[in-house]
Amino acid sequence: MLEPAFEALEPMLESGDPGSSLDYLIVRFRESKEYHLLFEAKLMKKRLELGLPLVQAPNLGALPHNVQAVYQQHLIATAQETGELFLESGDIPKAWPYLRATGDVQRVAAAIEKVEPGENLDAIIEIAFMQGVHPAKGLQLVIEKLGICRALT
Repeated sequence: MLEPAFEALEPMLESGDPGSSLDYLIVRFRESKEYHLLFEAKLMKKRLELGLPLVQAPNLGALPHNVQAVYQQHLIATAQETGELFLESGDIPKAWPYLRATGDVQRVAAAIEKVEPGENLDAIIEIAFMQGVHPAKGLQLVIEKLGICRALT
């Protein structure tokens, strides 16, 4: 799926305008719902705008204060957006690292509240119960999955 994207990217890279190349990737990753890659591409675009190395994440403490503040603000906003995109697609486990980093625990708890018992709940139980995002719902899911006796042990 991504090979045509990279084929179309080659002429853009040769044009000497890396910003348009990154814009193209951002659109492609959003359309293909590859949100981890979207996150990285958006951070690369901001690093380009700030004159920072594109590939390696900067040591924030080593940046001038104004650049540090701008990049950090963008990092938080991009993490929130990425987490929200994963939540909208119903993928709580993939949303969690982004929203945990921004402190948006309530959004994850609200999404967990809507989870119905079923298969493949281990990651959601881990987040809800073991990480304390929504302990009551996590315990409910454990009981419904394993039964009360096994849940207690």
